[in-house]
Amino acid sequence: ENHILREQLAEQAIEILALKQQLAIYQRKQPHLRLMPRDRVFWTAFSLLWGGWKSVLLVVKPETVSGWSARSVASA
Repeated sequence: ENHILREQLAEQAIEILALKQQLAIYQRKQPHLRLMPRDRVFWTAFSLLWGGWKSVLLVVKPETVSGWSARSVASA
């Protein structure tokens, strides 16, 4: 039971981190939504580390993040 509760709490913490990162993007004082290189790095890494990343992604399409990931692997 404790193991299941810990897993649920960890999943919620990860989801909150993803949502906070997107909120930070929206709060930048720019006329248009603009992703910075650090945002691309965050989502590329996040997509590789967390299976539920697509469920909380609001600022770009999942296919866009997958493309960033493929390009970073190809350039490595």
